[in-house]
Formats: sequence, structure tokens, C-alpha cells
Amino acid sequence: MMKYFILSVALSLAAAVSDECKQSIFDQCHYGTPFTSIHADTFEICEETCNVYAGIDSCDYFTYTIEGAIDENCDIYTSSQTQSEFQAGCNIIGAQVNDADRCIVYEDSCTAVPPCTECIACGSGSCAGYMESKCSFIGEVLESLEADLNRCQKLCQLQPKGAFVVMNIEENTCECYSDTAVKDCKMAIVQQGTVVDDCRVTP
Repeated sequence: MMKYFILSVALSLAAAVSDECKQSIFDQCHYGTPFTSIHADTFEICEETCNVYAGIDSCDYFTYTIEGAIDENCDIYTSSQTQSEFQAGCNIIGAQVNDADRCIVYEDSCTAVPPCTECIACGSGSCAGYMESKCSFIGEVLESLEADLNRCQKLCQLQPKGAFVVMNIEENTCECYSDTAVKDCKMAIVQQGTVVDDCRVTP
């Protein structure tokens, strides 16, 4: 069957750091109240606006939306949250299905715990400050079940076409998607100072 998700916030690490992190999705997060909002014709204009406000300590991160119905599509935020703290406040996490011996965590560092022999920390890295948002996620749902993220990963690995999992933290439920799943993201959330050239996966 086909199912649509509006997913808010995708964390993205550069491919050189980890492709698994680059494909991650975050939704239902806490953004706070914008310091100011403007209209920006391009991502670069919004980014430069944040850099200007950062000079007076008034931009820690910004959001840029390409949805045509939104006039003030560039929001400037101040925040004391770290990247990991921001992610911890999100209710929905989406992640690429990884190899059986690799585990993914959304923290600054991690230690591999059996049965995993490798641990990937997606809360830090060259692109940890870049996240995608408002993604329409379309794909075949292979399985829906109650499980935490790591168990969801393991069960989706057993599916021949399992490629992506979406986890609802509050409900402790997850869905396993096939390799046909695609996403069309309409917004980016960026920590001020992040070099996004290798991070952006939305045109």
C-alpha cells in the first residue's frame, strides 16, 4: 500500500561521515518562537540573513521553506539547545536500514554494544547542523509493529526489500518501508555556521 507522511526535520551528515546519518528524518520537534521572520527568495539569502543576525547574538539556527503558500519563509531563531538536545525533543525518527552489525544513535558519541560491532553517532560531524524538514514520505509499508528504534531496525533487516524505518517514540511503534520509498522535502533547519554544500540533499 502507499502511505504518506509529513515528516519534519531530517538530520544530514556528509556522505564522508555516514550515509546512514544523511538519510535520517526527524519530525514533531520543538522549534521555539522565531526571533524574526522574513521572505527570502533563496536558501542562500536566508542563510546570509541568519549570519547577519548572528553578529548581534540573535541567530543560532534558521529554517527555510520552499512552500509557495508561505510568504515569510525564513525564520530566525535563538536557542541554547545542542544538536543532540534538539533531536531528543523530536517524537518521530526516520532512518535508513543499516547493516546488521551497525547501530545508529542520535548523540554526539557512542560505544558499540553487542550484537553491533560498529556504532554511528549522528549527533555530531560536519553536517550535524543541517536537517531537512516537511518531507512528504511516499513508499510501500512492509511491516508495522511495536518496537524501539534498534529493534525496529533489526526486524526491518529481515525484510528482503527493507530499506527505511520510521519510529514514533511516544507510541513506541515503527514502520518498515521498502526500497521504493522516496521523500520530497520542503524545508531545511540549519545551525548558524554550518557549511551545507555537502549536506543538502534537496535541490
